[in-house]
Amino acid sequence: MIFSPSLANKTQADNLSKGAKYVVVVEQTWKGADNEDAFEILGYNSGLELVTMTNSSKENDNMIMFELASADGFEESTMPKTLLDEDYVTTKTVFNNFTTVTP
Repeated sequence: MIFSPSLANKTQADNLSKGAKYVVVVEQTWKGADNEDAFEILGYNSGLELVTMTNSSKENDNMIMFELASADGFEESTMPKTLLDEDYVTTKTVFNNFTTVTP
């Protein structure tokens, strides 16, 4: 989801639709013992592609909703990888620094 349909965010959403492949890191709700399973890497081997993208001022508070998935015939051959850099706190710091947008 893209929470705000600002010009900058719409531009980024348009960039997603240009046919590239993506690798996505997500923080899971279930984190495992000592939070060692908190982060997963999706699309590690084959990448993910944009499947759908919608934006409606009448739905979802005008958020831009999109779905990434493996292309047909290029599905991942293994389970998602776990990302852990030393410990949860270190990995979370790297994750936050990577996802923080500075003006």
